[in-house]
Amino acid sequence: MKKLCLPLSCLMALMVMMTLNANGARADTAGNWDKFSSVLTVGAPLVAGFNSWRKGDDDGVKDLGLSLFGTLVIDEAIKNVHHETRPDRSGNDSFPSNHAAVSFATAHYVDIRDSGVGANYYYAAAVLTSYARVQARQHYWKDTIAGGGIGFLMSGVATDPKSMKVTATPLRGGVAFNWIHPLE
Repeated sequence: MKKLCLPLSCLMALMVMMTLNANGARADTAGNWDKFSSVLTVGAPLVAGFNSWRKGDDDGVKDLGLSLFGTLVIDEAIKNVHHETRPDRSGNDSFPSNHAAVSFATAHYVDIRDSGVGANYYYAAAVLTSYARVQARQHYWKDTIAGGGIGFLMSGVATDPKSMKVTATPLRGGVAFNWIHPLE
C-alpha cells in the first residue's frame, strides 16, 4: 500500500495547486471547478498508467489505453448524435460527460486490474470529478452519470484481471471452463 501512497499524494498536491490560481481566487468559482475536474481527469489515468508501468504490467497499460480510447470514442459518438446545451450555454455537447467517463473508466480499471487495491481513491476522484463538472456548470447530473456508466462499462470490457485465469478444456461431449482466482 505504501507504493500507492506517494503517487496519490503527488496527484492530490498537484490538484490543489492547479485549483488555486495566482490571484488566490476562491475555490468555489465555476472556472476553478472546471480546472480541478480537468486535473483529476488527466491526473488519475496518468497515475494509474504509471503504477502499472512501474510494476512491469505492460498488458495493464494496454488495457488502460484501450479502456480510455473506447470510452472517448463512444462518448464522442453519442455527443455527435445527441446535442444538448451545457448549463452555462457554452456549447451543445453536454451529454455525456467525457470527464466523468474517463474518471470512472480509470477507477474501474484499477479495481479490476489491481484486485481493488487503491480503487477507492480512484472512485472518490471520479465522484469528485463528476461533482466538479456540475459545479463548473459544464454538465447536468445526468450527463455525469451517463458518462460514468459508459466509462465503467467500457473499462469492464477492455480490462483483463491479471490475477484471474479462465481456461477452457475440450471434453468428450462438451467443454469444461475453469476459473482460478488466487486467495490473497
